[in-house]
Amino acid sequence: MSSRLRSSNTTTAHTTQAAANALREAVKLDPTSLQAVGNLAIYLRDAGDLAGAVEAGEAGIRLAPDSAPMRGAA
Repeated sequence: MSSRLRSSNTTTAHTTQAAANALREAVKLDPTSLQAVGNLAIYLRDAGDLAGAVEAGEAGIRLAPDSAPMRGAA
């Protein structure tokens, strides 16, 4: 693996971790924000953290049980 590719992978991993941390911080600052919780669930799903995505999704459903987007209908 070239050093350029290795550097790119390291940068991507750090960026991904920073994004996840920012979303978690948003939820921590306002745990009642359906938008923050939903964004975290979507991000974690897309990042492959399915357990974390389910946990965040369930938190969103508890916040807004009748929310179609939180139930995956949108």
